[in-house]
Amino acid sequence: MGGGRGPRAGAPRLVGSAAGAALALAVLFLSFVAPVVLEPLFNRFRPLEDEALAVDLRELSERAGVPVRDVLVADASRRTTKVNAYVSGLGGTRRVVLFDTLLEAADPARCASSSRTSSGTVASATSRS
Repeated sequence: MGGGRGPRAGAPRLVGSAAGAALALAVLFLSFVAPVVLEPLFNRFRPLEDEALAVDLRELSERAGVPVRDVLVADASRRTTKVNAYVSGLGGTRRVVLFDTLLEAADPARCASSSRTSSGTVASATSRS
């Protein structure tokens, strides 16, 4: 029983690798599923009514290398007064979400600026991987 030199000496390393692979797959799966399954549990979404702003945000996302299909508004004012915009999802589920508080508090240029920050963060993260 000495020193960990038996048939199971490599087992902790194997378990760690398997757990890491399982977690990576879970994160990848949730990145696709969360925008359409989990996020609606916490927010109600509607399409952005300002079509000109939606087109601007889609074009901005394209230029940032983070194309989005939808530009949505979340009813965040039920829980907070903070303003925010974020990019969520991967592939066909990727979308820009603006808090309704942002639309109420800011002009369209600020909305685009908030989205630009989110798109730039996602573009930066995806270019590093």
